[in-house]
Amino acid sequence: MLKVNEPILAEDPYLVLQYERGVFDVVSPTGERLRVTCPLQGSIPPTKISNGGPVRWWRIEKILDR
Repeated sequence: MLKVNEPILAEDPYLVLQYERGVFDVVSPTGERLRVTCPLQGSIPPTKISNGGPVRWWRIEKILDR
């Protein structure tokens, strides 16, 4: 589980967040910011987030624990 205010870098945010709970600040390799809320009742649905191209790092930071 990720800890609040301890950002990590990941190739595929879905793989990191699929079993997390809470609110996350996610920054794409191009600088786009997303606010992701992972539900209390279970994992997030499968989503294609990565582009399948060269490795690009996403920054993921838990901002609220739920």
